[in-house]
Parts: sequence; C-alpha cells; structure tokens
Amino acid sequence: MLQRKKEVFQITKKKTIAAVDTLISEINKGQGKLPEPTMLKLIYFHIFKAVSELNKKEGPADYEFYKDKTDYIYDTKINPFKKWMANRIAKKEITKMVKDR
Repeated sequence: MLQRKKEVFQITKKKTIAAVDTLISEINKGQGKLPEPTMLKLIYFHIFKAVSELNKKEGPADYEFYKDKTDYIYDTKINPFKKWMANRIAKKEITKMVKDR
C-alpha cells in the first residue's frame, strides 16, 4: 500500500511539474501582448479623447494623456471594422453631447 502511494505521488508530482512548465511557457509567449479592446471600450476611448480635447483647460491631465493616442490607450491590433464602427458611434454620441451644451 505504501509503495502504491509513493508511485501515485511521483506520477502526480511529474504531471504537476509538467503543467507548471507549460503554464510558464504560455505566459512567456504572451508576454507583452495586450488584448484587443472590446467595442464598448473603443467607443469610450473615443468619447473620452474628444471630451478631453473639448475641456483642455479644465482637465489638462486628461488632455495630456489622450492627445497623442490615435486608436486606443495602448498599441494593439484592432479589427478595422470594429475600429470604424466604434468611431462612428462615438462621433454620434459626441455630437449629441456638444448640441446639449
């Protein structure tokens, strides 16, 4: 019985070490890659960027943060359709906000 427990322990230990090695390898592969933002996050980005441009004096830190950003807050690959659609929706919302001012 004791011998069987030792064998099971050794097998489990090897499998655990292999799993941890695989996990570390996968983490290292993805290191530095940031995920593509969702449509909603892209829309918010464009709205916040526009608001920061409209309110440079009231929110200079926001303006400084967003002024050099083009597509998103960090460099990442964005689906062109998603990018176009987010821009379009954000522009409509910004137009509504500016009208109500």
